[in-house]
Amino acid sequence: MQLTNSKVGVIVQARLGSTRLKNKLEKEFYENRSLGQIVFQNIAKLSIHFKVVVATTTNEADGYIQEIAEEQSLEVFRGSENNVLSRFIGCAEENEFETIVRVCSDNPFLQVEYIYKLIEEHLSGNFDYTSYFFSNGKPVIKSHLGLFTEVISLKALKEVSYQTNDSLYLEHVTNFLYEHPDKFKINRISIPEKLVESESIRLTIDTLEDFELGAKIYSLTYPSLGIDDILFQLSQKKEYKAIMEEQILKNEK
Repeated sequence: MQLTNSKVGVIVQARLGSTRLKNKLEKEFYENRSLGQIVFQNIAKLSIHFKVVVATTTNEADGYIQEIAEEQSLEVFRGSENNVLSRFIGCAEENEFETIVRVCSDNPFLQVEYIYKLIEEHLSGNFDYTSYFFSNGKPVIKSHLGLFTEVISLKALKEVSYQTNDSLYLEHVTNFLYEHPDKFKINRISIPEKLVESESIRLTIDTLEDFELGAKIYSLTYPSLGIDDILFQLSQKKEYKAIMEEQILKNEK
């Protein structure tokens, strides 16, 4: 695959007004760096080959998001807080993206190297939606893993905006796509073998418990932050898995 592609763009979804853990992107996560700074620094690795834009809201408080994005030389788009779908479409149109890599800003363990495979697979078959899926048909975005992302065509997102005004689909921009495989061309890539039994792992940061545990795991696995290192730490510390499983039950997706 020719990696550099001006029609492929990475859009990072970020705001401070999180419901369960407000201002989590401002909180110090590791060595004087906030969660937001760590996430943006990680995803900025993709800017060698693709344009990366942080899509935040027009709320004044989200000026912090703009500030830390610009620290990493990332561009910023500001749009609707609640209608995330329109924010993504507006960002993609302004930047002339035809294919979007969607990144959630609460995933400090995102495995950037796996994103290249997603993009290659997506473009090779002219798909509407490409992501990793579990063997039971669940897309990873519906799990709590926080390791992978998803690739979507702008054309498909626009089709979603024509088909529904349901607030669920305006906030969770890809749900409509994989819930309607009869309407869209879905590319289901099998999750890596080592993670087949990983639905009890929660590395996404959504609550204070997630944040505190995530910071511990980050410090134990930095600078590698690889899947093997994370799995090793979880195998050594059974109490971590217990906390994750409790949070999964409390925060059903």
